[in-house]
Amino acid sequence: MRPIRLPTPSLALALLWLACGPGAAPPPLPEPAAEPIAAPEDFSADAAWGHLEALAAAGPRGAGAPGVAAARAHLGEVLRGQGLEVVEQRAQIERGGERIETVNLVARIPGASDDVLLLVAPYDSPPGDASADSGASGAALVVELARALGARRPAYTIWVALVEGDALAQAGAVPRADVGTGALAHALSTEGTLARVRLAVYFDRVAGADLRIARDLMSQRSAREDFWLSARRLGHGAVFPPDAAFESVEDGHLALVDAGLRQTLAISASRRDAGAVATGATGDAAATGAAPDDLAHASRESLGTVGTVSLEALSKISGRLAKIDRFVKSPLDATATAPAPPAPEAAPPSADPPPSGEPAPPAGVLAPPTSEPGPPPEAAATPPVEPVQADGAR
Repeated sequence: MRPIRLPTPSLALALLWLACGPGAAPPPLPEPAAEPIAAPEDFSADAAWGHLEALAAAGPRGAGAPGVAAARAHLGEVLRGQGLEVVEQRAQIERGGERIETVNLVARIPGASDDVLLLVAPYDSPPGDASADSGASGAALVVELARALGARRPAYTIWVALVEGDALAQAGAVPRADVGTGALAHALSTEGTLARVRLAVYFDRVAGADLRIARDLMSQRSAREDFWLSARRLGHGAVFPPDAAFESVEDGHLALVDAGLRQTLAISASRRDAGAVATGATGDAAATGAAPDDLAHASRESLGTVGTVSLEALSKISGRLAKIDRFVKSPLDATATAPAPPAPEAAPPSADPPPSGEPAPPAGVLAPPTSEPGPPPEAAATPPVEPVQADGAR
């Protein structure tokens, strides 16, 4: 018997309309299926882009300028809206005979462990510059990343630090240790909490239209490669290219390295690309031939890609750190992930009768061999030990 084919919904509606006669109104089409709603723990590119628009609209965000104060007010409001307490770290610097106050915003998301994953991003631009990628995109990403991580009930405490003054330090106007990330590192060291940081990730310049993330030589190798592996698994190898050459990223994370925090990672655009965005700190767009650093040349898709990869990679890193911590606490518990194999069964007794005059062995016990044992087997050849490459970034 041939299988009966049922008409599709659209065909069924058309047949019903014809059956009702030519004067009948056509039946309404079915409602389209609703698009899936993102889970709260997912990274939202739209939300991050909205933060970037707000920061760019603040105008020039040079340290101490009205624009940077407006940017700081927006970021603080967003973090407080997530239910986080925001602490302001203030530092005083001298520049051109003028005293300038810079302010870092620090928020803490409690985790199962008191040890810390530190997420850092600058929100200031070079003096007179209203850049949208440099000094803005990292902060936009981090506040959205904080929301998504908080919804996941993190295994480790998350500290979010939005810093002011890194643009001045990169321009050589002030010492790196005095402002921005340097002032953050000094405050954590003074508090005695810097040693609790298991990994610090610094985000900047993550919204370029043709974004390629730099493979930083000074970043911790294992954490850096976790980001690249997550990008490959998620299909974002174009932004985290597996064939990217190593380079030295000159960004605010170096202040953390200077403070002795080797477990640091920089996620920032490569400056080797011809299409790199020009900022006031790196040169004029017309002189370099690069695209201007404004909102029109930024990419919502790039911002979303880095955010999604970061969320995945940080989850993997947290899982690995938790496994290490369990092993340190109790090696037996950490390794007992699978049940032990069952003990081998006792060999059956020999079917041959014992020689005359010798008692039979007890049940379940092998009879003694009747011939001389052969030569011992040769020891298996030991494979050569592969030399371990030293990780200079640790």
